[in-house]
Amino acid sequence: MSATLHTHTSRSPANAFLASSWQRCESRYHLDPSTRKITDLLSSHEVRYLCDRAGPLLSAALPEMQRLITMVGDMGFTVLLADPHGVVIARQSSAQTERGCRKWHLWTGGVWDEATEGTNGVGTCLAEEKAALVVGREHWRWSFHALTCLAVPLYDAQGRLVGALDISAMGVELPPGCLKLLLDSLSQAARRIEMRLFRACYDTHMLVMIGEESGSSAPVLAIEHGGRVNGATFAARQFMGWGRDGAPLPDSAFAPEPGQANASFDDAERQVVRTALAATQGNVTAASRALGISRATLHRKIRALGLGAPS
Repeated sequence: MSATLHTHTSRSPANAFLASSWQRCESRYHLDPSTRKITDLLSSHEVRYLCDRAGPLLSAALPEMQRLITMVGDMGFTVLLADPHGVVIARQSSAQTERGCRKWHLWTGGVWDEATEGTNGVGTCLAEEKAALVVGREHWRWSFHALTCLAVPLYDAQGRLVGALDISAMGVELPPGCLKLLLDSLSQAARRIEMRLFRACYDTHMLVMIGEESGSSAPVLAIEHGGRVNGATFAARQFMGWGRDGAPLPDSAFAPEPGQANASFDDAERQVVRTALAATQGNVTAASRALGISRATLHRKIRALGLGAPS
């Protein structure tokens, strides 16, 4: 096997993201790229069990999957929703791709975990928790070289990785610019799925965006009536340097000021501005950029909210 692996890895991917995946395939998973196999397919009973556990995700994702298939179905793509282990739990496809989807197990119950199938859209996206674009010979297994896969990670209301949203096609060749546009559309869909989950969890809270949207997560906080921040998306946790994977938010950072039993909108806004300034060590330029407002506007808010001059 070692000789085969050496032959494969002598043609390394152009970018470091895929090169890391290939390195895992060779050194950690010990996968032979020349082995001709199709992904495992779980039984209907096993799939039903996984779908029951992923009920909220399925409900939030279905509208976006239906919207995506109207965009990419005629291009030969299938839309897949995978759980955190790379198992496809839902799919949308056009009639023209049904036969190919069955052949390649781009199908409900298909297992696309990187540790078993090598570099691929779903599996590598979940392994890296980053958007993945894997085209043709960038797949580790030679038998998958006809596939084009694009996938983005999905997060729940507590910032936990809950799956991946993927579009895959067989024998499709598109220019790099078109693939980037498709990946951007996929990321936007992922953010909308995240926000459906977030709103459902914090339906009585005020939702405040504390930065620019990027990737598959939007930096949003959920603030209760008393001014306390009770929830934060994955991107918001990253921005603030808080714990991820559902870790509790730091209590001390968001306690209302003494005597504030019923805080107003200004109190909530004060908390958001204070949070942005704390995250940027008092750098007004960086904080204003994160909040999506001008530096002058942030200075006015600091004075109006009685926060004093930043250090």
